[in-house]
Amino acid sequence: MKRKLFTFLVGIVLSVCAVQKVFAVDVYIVELYKQIDGAFSDKSDRELDAVLSNNNEDSNYYLLENYTMKKIRRLVIDKEYDFALQSNLIVIDNNLDNAEAVEMYSVIAAALEQQKLKEAEEKARSEKEAAALEAEKEKMRANLLRSVSHDLRTPLTGIIGNSSTYLENGDTLTEE
Repeated sequence: MKRKLFTFLVGIVLSVCAVQKVFAVDVYIVELYKQIDGAFSDKSDRELDAVLSNNNEDSNYYLLENYTMKKIRRLVIDKEYDFALQSNLIVIDNNLDNAEAVEMYSVIAAALEQQKLKEAEEKARSEKEAAALEAEKEKMRANLLRSVSHDLRTPLTGIIGNSSTYLENGDTLTEE
C-alpha cells in the first residue's frame, strides 16, 4: 500500500514538473507567435526575418516555421501575394530544407503572375470601354451640333435674306 502511494505521488510530482516545463515552452512559443503576428499585421519582412533568424537554432523552430507557413497560406487566400512571397522567401532563407516552402514559393509566384496578367487585361478592357464611351459622346455632340446648326441656319437664312432685301430696297419698299 505504501509502495502504491509512493508511486502515485512520484507520478504526480513528475507530471507537475513535466506540465510546468511544457507550459513554460508554450508561453515562450506564444510570445514568439505574437511577434510573428505583429510582423504579418505590419507587413514587415524585417520583423519576420528577425524572429525566424534569431530562433532558427531553437529546438522548437519547426513550430515557428509551421505557424509562419500557416500565416502565409492565409495571405495567399486573401490574394496578398507580394507579402506572401516575401515571407515565404524568409522561411526558405532560414531553412533551405523546407520543401513545402520552396513549393509554395513557386505556387505564389505563379499566382502573382496570373494576378498581374488579370489586372493588365482588366485595365486594357477598362481603357477600351472608356475610349468607346468617349467616341460615343463625340458622335452625340457632333449630331447635336449638326442638328442645332441646321435648325438655326434655316430661320437665319430667311432673316438674312429679308434683311439684305430691306437694306437694298429699303426706300422703295411699301408696307404691303
